[in-house]
Amino acid sequence: MPLLNLYFKSYKYEMIFGFALASILFDRFRLGGRIGIGEIILALAAYGSLLLIIKNYKKISLNDLGAKYVVALVIFLLFCITPNTLLNFWLGMHHMPSVADIFAYATCFFFLGSIAFLKLDHNIIAKICIFIVLIFTIAFIGSGDAWYGDVRFSGGSDNPNRLAIYLLSSMALLSQINLTPFKKLLCILALSILIYITLSDAARLGFIAMILTFIFLRGCRSLFVLPLFLVIGIIATTMILLNLEAIINFFINLWYAASTSNYRFNLILTGIEAWQENLFTILIGHGAGAFAGFAGPYEGWEAHSTPVDLLTVGGIFGFSLFYFPLIYSIFRFIQSKDNFAASCLVGLIIFSLFAYVGRHPIIWFVIYVSLMNIRTKEQHN
Repeated sequence: MPLLNLYFKSYKYEMIFGFALASILFDRFRLGGRIGIGEIILALAAYGSLLLIIKNYKKISLNDLGAKYVVALVIFLLFCITPNTLLNFWLGMHHMPSVADIFAYATCFFFLGSIAFLKLDHNIIAKICIFIVLIFTIAFIGSGDAWYGDVRFSGGSDNPNRLAIYLLSSMALLSQINLTPFKKLLCILALSILIYITLSDAARLGFIAMILTFIFLRGCRSLFVLPLFLVIGIIATTMILLNLEAIINFFINLWYAASTSNYRFNLILTGIEAWQENLFTILIGHGAGAFAGFAGPYEGWEAHSTPVDLLTVGGIFGFSLFYFPLIYSIFRFIQSKDNFAASCLVGLIIFSLFAYVGRHPIIWFVIYVSLMNIRTKEQHN
């Protein structure tokens, strides 16, 4: 107990943020269906930290890559998303703006700001988040309510795809924190099984892309040198064989969608149409909201594709703030021979092509942690 008290005193803010970040996953326990305990704690902690940041603004340093990234995000929020959304809302435009979504984006960015400017240990936050996600998700396996349509596992979430976002993000965080090989292997196995039983096509494609990228970067010979790589290779091969029919059908359906009025393909097309309305929207988007539709744009639907949805919300600026740091991190991890971390980010990008992840704090946290760990490795070298 004394050791636990000492740990809490040393990392109390990290423990609060880690708990809040993981708790957002369990949306079946939201109040009124809109906001849950995780969102409340994360928002209170993030906005409360602003007071400490303002009070100690003279001590703020922008030397590290993570802090610079947060500044870019806050500028994007204050001078692009917020005024754009409020203007459309005030004028009663047909763009279906969402003032509530501004709060979601602000919470994501101020959460990162709290970590960056208060110099919190992002690796501790990551460890706590992974631990809570794994323990509480596994605890739901025996619950009938945790199975979407009685076949797809959703854990404490209402949606298997939402759970998949957290599982793939946890894998990406796991690849960048220090754990013993045995603990890391256990976590990889648990996350892999959980990803599979969500039966999320996007998640399984992302996971398979992660494995194939890892094998490509590492080389097949290493799989027989390190047991960890062998286990991962067996998991990947098994998942491909078990889902071979689903994978083939996915590409058949994708081809079919290109030549018919498939609803997902229509959402993507109408989302792109909304983004290309004029030069202004191409550069900075329409603001927070959903702008795709089945028959045409501006029907209040998301495109269910992060690239398209980010373009409609934040234009090229918002798209760049999300994907450029991810791609940059992948190349830097490859340069430093951190193939596991690079592969996990590739898997996350593939998943994002088939779901909108821009309002989830854990995704932005993964980007921040990647940038910070790259900086740390550079300093060590």
